[in-house]
Amino acid sequence: MLKRFPKTFKQSLRSPRGSWSRFYFWYALVWLNYLTVNKESWEAACWDYIKCEMFYVAGQCRHSGNCCDQLSIIQDGEPIKTLDRWNEVRQKDSSYDRFEPNLKGERIQWFSCHCLTSENVCSDYEGRPHFCQTYPYSNFIRDDIILADCGYRLAMTQIRHAVKHPGINARIEALRFNNYL
Repeated sequence: MLKRFPKTFKQSLRSPRGSWSRFYFWYALVWLNYLTVNKESWEAACWDYIKCEMFYVAGQCRHSGNCCDQLSIIQDGEPIKTLDRWNEVRQKDSSYDRFEPNLKGERIQWFSCHCLTSENVCSDYEGRPHFCQTYPYSNFIRDDIILADCGYRLAMTQIRHAVKHPGINARIEALRFNNYL
C-alpha cells in the first residue's frame, strides 16, 4: 500500500467522514479470520484498512523539523541497523545519501538528514525519497503514529463503533494512547 500512494487514498486519509460500508467489510473479515485461521498477518492487514476508516490526518506542516531528525529508515519491512545494510540501500537509491547514520558501537541508532536547513525546510525538496514525500501518511500506515509537534495530528472520523474484537480493540487503544486521542 505504501509503494504507490494514489491521490484518492491520501484524500480519504484527510476526510473526517470515513465509510461505514468499508469499515464493516474489513471488520467482518477480521472476525472471520479470528474465528477460523486466526492469523496475525491477516489481522494486521485488516487493521490497516479499519484504521483508515476510523482515523484521519488533520493539520498541516509547521516546519518543526521533527520528521527529519532521529529517523528510523525502514527498507523491506525492517529497520536499517548495520552499515553494511545501509551501504546496500544507498547503492540502490542515491536519494538516501542525504541521511547520516548515528552509531552506537557498530549499530545504527538513528539517521539525521543533512538537507534540513536552519529554517526547518528541506533544501532538496524535489529530490527527497519516497517515504519523505508521503509523510505523514506513511508513518500513520506503517507505525500507527504521527510525530509530535510536526503540525499534523490524527483525529477520529465520524465512525465511532464499539469494537468487540480483542486484537483490533487493543490496536485502537494503542493508537489513541500514542497519538494523544
